[in-house]
Amino acid sequence: KQWYQRRVAVGAVFNVHGAILEVILGVPPLQTMGRVISIKHYLKVLHDSDDIHFDFVRTQLDEMNPTVLFHLRDVQKFLIWKVEHFSTEGQTCHLTQRNLEQVLLLPKKIYKYTKGMMQQFTELLWQESLQNLLLTEGWSEIPRVSCNPLPIPFGVSREVEVLVMSLMYKNNLLNSFLFRVDRAPAVMATLR
Repeated sequence: KQWYQRRVAVGAVFNVHGAILEVILGVPPLQTMGRVISIKHYLKVLHDSDDIHFDFVRTQLDEMNPTVLFHLRDVQKFLIWKVEHFSTEGQTCHLTQRNLEQVLLLPKKIYKYTKGMMQQFTELLWQESLQNLLLTEGWSEIPRVSCNPLPIPFGVSREVEVLVMSLMYKNNLLNSFLFRVDRAPAVMATLR
């Protein structure tokens, strides 16, 4: 809906790369969101070792089920990232990339997460996938992602709005592609 409103507001066809549009709107791709939701689900299952789902995950891991292995690798990646960025004195643990069995044997406290942690990890996964996508297409500069939409000012004149929209294009007339500029609201306020 926001994408359509932006096209109508400018009065021109706003054809930008789909991945860039997701960055502009602050909406991670569905594949990234699916991975994050899967990680959350597995963390809840692993937190309760008495649960029947925990036993199911253990048996599937023993049988080397590729789907469960894929999801547990994502969980392991999250836990390694969490320990590196949010570890406290009581939450240190030693995880290695090779052994998925370790994920099932960790203390229950390690499986807890906050909304802020998940948002930062979502942005990490999104940044990695966007970088892979755009580098294969030959982009030299990769936009920084954020789960917050860009602060595009409302109620401005048509000329300013067209200038703001032109910043979304990689090679605009002003040679000031938005992703070379920080996302701070103060930068957008100077356009008024």
